[in-house]
Amino acid sequence: MPEGGARRPGEQPKEYLERLRHRDPALQAEYDRLGPQWEAITALVKARLEAGLTQGELAERMGVSRPVVVRLESAEHAPRVDTLAKAARAMGLELEVAFRKPKKKRPSSAA
Repeated sequence: MPEGGARRPGEQPKEYLERLRHRDPALQAEYDRLGPQWEAITALVKARLEAGLTQGELAERMGVSRPVVVRLESAEHAPRVDTLAKAARAMGLELEVAFRKPKKKRPSSAA
């Protein structure tokens, strides 16, 4: 069990992950490394759900098979920009890419 223990009663998964990553530098480093990938995937899933589409419907609009969308949303592979743009067009949206200054990192809590 990672330092920090099991999920506390009533603790949301996001809160649990945040607590663990602040106590484990290796977990925090991996989280930071994958952050942009997770942001893209989260935005894709959110847009699909807001459009009222299933994975199969999005796949049909993109001209790909459903497993392609499943893999895209599962984070098995980093999504390619052209694939994200194709998904956006299939939902009647545009893909927007932005560069920004990094968010301030919170110091790790002392154990």
